[in-house]
This record gives sequence, C-alpha cells and structure tokens, in this order.
Amino acid sequence: MNKDDLYSILGVARTAIFAEIRDRFRFLSHAYHPDKFATETQRKTAEEQFKKVNDAYRILSDPASRARYDASRAGPSDPPPRASYQQPSSTMPRAQKRARHFRIIKWAFIVVAVFVGIVA
Repeated sequence: MNKDDLYSILGVARTAIFAEIRDRFRFLSHAYHPDKFATETQRKTAEEQFKKVNDAYRILSDPASRARYDASRAGPSDPPPRASYQQPSSTMPRAQKRARHFRIIKWAFIVVAVFVGIVA
C-alpha cells in the first residue's frame, strides 16, 4: 500500500467497517498523543503522526468523503467497497431504535435474572 494511503495510516483494510476504523483511530490517537512523550524530538514525531491519524479518520469516518476518496484512488486491483458500511446516525428510523432498546432491556433482564438465581 502507498505510504500516504489513509487506510495504511490507520492500519485497516479498504473494506473495513466504521467500527473497525473508529477502534483503530482510538488506539492510534492514544498511542501517538504528543503529551505522552518526554523529549521534544519524540513529541514532534508523535505530533506529526497524530495529525496524520486525525486527518485519515476525519475522511474515512464520513461516508460521503470516504466514497470520494475511494473513487479518486480506485484502481483495477482494488476490491469493491463493502456493502454493509453504515455509520451510526441520529436519523436512524424509530422502529430500529426501539428494537435496539428492546434488545438491550431484554438482555439486562436476563442478566439480572441469572444473577438473582445465582445469589438466591
């Protein structure tokens, strides 16, 4: 992969989903945070890498800018983008939100029931 490729900066595959990109960004931003280094040269190197990681995440986390980036870098050997790429949004349909909340509540009740069964 190209050294300036955003996917290689984050260390993820071109077919990575949003959760993989977010997790890798969090890991790298913590690892390269300039405040973690003692000497000035280490701090400058980490700051440059930190900026690269932030720029890569800014582009790859937004579906529209990621699509533009992928289209501009597409070549004959590149795999097609993963169809299941979906970033969580606040415009999720109410039925989906309700179903997700129901699953969370259901699992919470199951955990409590198992805990009460073990303690009793």
